[in-house]
Amino acid sequence: MFTRNPIKFILPRMRQLFVIVFAPVLFPTFMQAAAHARSEPMQHATNTFFVSPMGDDDNRGTKDSPFHTIQKARDTVASRTGLMQKDIYIYLRGGVYLITAPITFAPVDSGTNGHTIHYLAYKNERPMVSGGRQITGWTKYDGNIYKASLDRPEKLRQLYVNGQRSSMARGKDFTYSSEIQGVGTFRIEGTEPWALTSGTRFTGFTFSKDNLGQYKNPGDVELTSKAGFGYHIVSLSNIEMLGTKSIAILQEPIGAIAQSIPQYGCAFISDKPELKAVSQFHFQNALELLTTEGEFYFDRHSKTLYYYKRASEDMNTAVVIAPLSEGLMILKGSSTEHRIANVEFRGITFAYSHYSLMNVGGSYGDTTVQSIALYTKYSDAGVNHTIRYLDNTLQRAAVECENSKNIDFVGDIFEHIGAVGLSLGNDSSNSSVIGSVFYDIGSSAINIGDPRNVYVDDGDFPPGVEGVPTNNVVQNNLLRNLAVESLQAPAVSIFYTKDLNLSHNEISVAPYTGISVGWGWASFTRITKPNSFSQSSAGNKIDYNRISNVMLWMHDGAGIYVLGEQPNSEIVGNYFGNIGGFSQGSAIYLDQGSRFLAITNNFSDDPNGWFFVWGKAAQVYNISSSNNYSSVVRGNEADNLNDSPNFKNARSKPTDLDRKNRTRAGLERRFRKLREEE
Repeated sequence: MFTRNPIKFILPRMRQLFVIVFAPVLFPTFMQAAAHARSEPMQHATNTFFVSPMGDDDNRGTKDSPFHTIQKARDTVASRTGLMQKDIYIYLRGGVYLITAPITFAPVDSGTNGHTIHYLAYKNERPMVSGGRQITGWTKYDGNIYKASLDRPEKLRQLYVNGQRSSMARGKDFTYSSEIQGVGTFRIEGTEPWALTSGTRFTGFTFSKDNLGQYKNPGDVELTSKAGFGYHIVSLSNIEMLGTKSIAILQEPIGAIAQSIPQYGCAFISDKPELKAVSQFHFQNALELLTTEGEFYFDRHSKTLYYYKRASEDMNTAVVIAPLSEGLMILKGSSTEHRIANVEFRGITFAYSHYSLMNVGGSYGDTTVQSIALYTKYSDAGVNHTIRYLDNTLQRAAVECENSKNIDFVGDIFEHIGAVGLSLGNDSSNSSVIGSVFYDIGSSAINIGDPRNVYVDDGDFPPGVEGVPTNNVVQNNLLRNLAVESLQAPAVSIFYTKDLNLSHNEISVAPYTGISVGWGWASFTRITKPNSFSQSSAGNKIDYNRISNVMLWMHDGAGIYVLGEQPNSEIVGNYFGNIGGFSQGSAIYLDQGSRFLAITNNFSDDPNGWFFVWGKAAQVYNISSSNNYSSVVRGNEADNLNDSPNFKNARSKPTDLDRKNRTRAGLERRFRKLREEE
């Protein structure tokens, strides 16, 4: 498919897919389908409240006298929950609910006595919880570059013009060369709050002046690095000159943490020849780099926003939204005994959530081995299995749930998000995400679990706080244009979880894996707790999902990618199409330590094949397989399995059952209005 210089070719093509192909057709059908997914249990008593952007928080909260903010409704209801005799309904009238910080929900905001608090769109109206602010007053700066004022002290990393995501101003892509050399010494004592061990790392790296110039605000600049399945962003503190070279001085300690990433297919800047060859870099976020339409730069020192307009845009009429709120909603209990519980959100749009990267000791960056488990502590331990992922922190989400139970999202829309869309994190159970749309998401659309849940109550959370997510349902959702900024993020990331039902979802257009299930690889159990395997993943059902156009940019992933033990779990009836692009991928990939899975009735229409195991050393055991179809079968796909006598290779000629499975995968009939018109 890609014949010349595929790396340079696919990124512009992906941008077109992200912002052009789907944008014009999705939004009307999203609203129709979300309305279809809603039910309207209208009540006319004191258990019913109304909120409107045109209301006032001094009002009574009735239909004729609505509150102005969701927070006012939340607080009013909290005073009544101890005596709940019936469900409480809070109707949100259509319009935009502007916020500057996430709306928080605590255990006091829970439904009680077996009843639920419902936050509902009123009839067919569409309320939007937005962290964005419209920017006006544009004047010409230079050619097609316009400028406007924005009173904001922090860096701006996302911007949207007429509903399309814009990119930070960026330099050209370049690969590793001998000019990239480490300089200076940064020392870690091991006693810092962001350190687990002592060590030393480089303070910066040299680059050609063709790739790194002199910029007015070097502290705004970011260095990105892509290698294999790893993608890193590290902010600079300065740029210095050294003869014919430029030195990128990294912000610390995030620069040192990035350098501690293990030296296999994901390193920030690798010292291994085989990885140097596939590493790719670029610098971004400087006014001097603003040379391409659809890009922007915010000078936080002069409080000026610059935008290079697209040919089709008129800045006198363009709707420009700058997301200012870091997240939109946080639902968090205090422990496994005191959860936020029994709350539903139905028919609501969550939009324009900003993401500023992880703040580690005053330095900013995102750096990871894989997925959205970000390194936020320095360790010289090598692979992080030895320290039970204590150096990992989940990437932030627009809507976050922790220590939560019975939290439901039905018929909602998540769009224009800087990082993760929705996260059901530590100890989030008995919750559901149904009939919702995720579009234009900076990282994973949905996350479930936490990498630190490998063992419960082992000291990586405060006492009584840690719990494995259990009995969650993610069903009949439409996910499009995902991980558009955090390229290493799976469309759906699942760490440790039990009895998850993830079924009948449609996932399309993502740079890396479609659904990533599990964590832990193969070797950590022998290192951390000999003969004590993690019991944190079991009974998960990954069934009848439709996955296409993923693995478009990264390497070493799949439509469905599995890590670690999964007792009594299954991958059934999924459809796979166009997995891999120019990078190698497969429909199903069982990586290190995958065990105890049943794989049946899947349909792969992918040229890279349907099944892959990373060698005998991956310790993949006890895998059963039957009745799978693949348009491409590469010999005996089970050669790298261990102790799997019930594994049968896929057939290459479809049967009537295969055709039925293909039709069954994806959205069930009553949710198909979520699809774009074809």
